[in-house]
Amino acid sequence: MAKPGPPKGEPRPGNIARGENHGSAILTDENVLHMRRMHTWGYTHKAIADKYGFSTSYISRIVNRKVWTHI
Repeated sequence: MAKPGPPKGEPRPGNIARGENHGSAILTDENVLHMRRMHTWGYTHKAIADKYGFSTSYISRIVNRKVWTHI
């Protein structure tokens, strides 16, 4: 039985919710921008992770623009 949705490789119709507009988002765009600023000010990933309650690996992905790339 085929899966619902467009065939593999074709984009889904409509816009995809990103960032704080996504239904399960915990962070806001402002939180992400502040995390990046903190990193430029010399805060470690650990210090930022402790402040916001996320893992250091996720903070690294935010700071290095692997996630939240739209801002």
